[in-house]
Amino acid sequence: MNQLSRPIRTGSIADLGFAVVVLAAYFTIFSNVTTLSVSWLVIIILLGIAYIAIGIYGYAYVSPVGLPIRVSYFVVQLCLGMTILFLGGATGFAAMLLLPLAGQSVVLLPEIWRYATNAGIAVTYAVALRVVSGSWDITIGNLPIFLAGQVFILVFTQMALSEEKSRREIHQLAAELSEANQRLRESAIQMEMLAVEQERNRMAREIHDGIGHHLTALNMQVKAARAVLSVDPERSAELLSKAENITQDALMDVRQSVSALRERFDERADLLNQIQSVLKSGENAGLTVTLTTCGEVRSLSPELQLTVYRAVQESINNTIKHAAATTFKVTLDFEQPKAVRLLIEDDGIGSDYPNGGFGLIGMRERVNLLDGKMNINTSRGKGFEIEIIIPE
Repeated sequence: MNQLSRPIRTGSIADLGFAVVVLAAYFTIFSNVTTLSVSWLVIIILLGIAYIAIGIYGYAYVSPVGLPIRVSYFVVQLCLGMTILFLGGATGFAAMLLLPLAGQSVVLLPEIWRYATNAGIAVTYAVALRVVSGSWDITIGNLPIFLAGQVFILVFTQMALSEEKSRREIHQLAAELSEANQRLRESAIQMEMLAVEQERNRMAREIHDGIGHHLTALNMQVKAARAVLSVDPERSAELLSKAENITQDALMDVRQSVSALRERFDERADLLNQIQSVLKSGENAGLTVTLTTCGEVRSLSPELQLTVYRAVQESINNTIKHAAATTFKVTLDFEQPKAVRLLIEDDGIGSDYPNGGFGLIGMRERVNLLDGKMNINTSRGKGFEIEIIIPE
């Protein structure tokens, strides 16, 4: 948009203040002028109208443009102001005519040009007063009062601008903080939804891998028992006995799943006591469990403590369900100064698929989130070993 088509915004409190100060100066001029003709009074009034119009519309026009045009604005206004003071007299409160320019210089000009402009304002007043009064004594006597008013307006305007700038920064910071809080709320909702989704997936895997497996085996045993019931009652009774054992295993599996769901991790509790509590489920299932610590036991961050706890919990559940093991060992090693090593071992049937199922995948994801490493060592008939190293 070019300068001719750009809208000029006026009507602010500053514009009203400019007009009021100029009108007050004119009242002083009219009260002291008794010798001027009507034509000269009309000229003074027209000059005042031009001074106010330029002070309002010209100020709004030059505010967004370059420095040369801004400086030209003050040159024009000083020339008009000096002419009005020459014609109307520069004594008394008539000098207020020039003071609004001091406040505008704070807004429009950089520091060096601001000082130069205010020096020009003071010189304009002094020259006009010297010409009108014809006395240096009167000029020197009135100049300090004018300078005091000029300095007051400069300081007051600078303080007002600083306050306005601070207010805008506060509003901006408040808006940014509100936006950040909104993003945090959205992230919290997304994390909560993700946690719920992950828990649903885990429960679905538990049902599929545990109860689903038992029900499938139970269905096969019942079908086989019905097939031989009429021709081999003893074989049928044996198959039904196996089916009964499968139902008992399924019930135990359900109890363990429910117990795991009810367990609440307390990050403030002692980690070793929490691990001992988890290992009791292994003792109840007939395993020989041991917990060994190396180095001086120290407190861990809540995230690291939860990861270690969940790793032990998932491992012993897998051992009970799938390993057919007799021993389960947990070693918590604090010998490294800036890392914790967790070693979990059982003497079960092992596996030819060391990557494991969803439980091990979830365990590895937890470890990776803390920049840790997880290694699995297993093969068919040689047990299962998990080593986890997590930096503190």
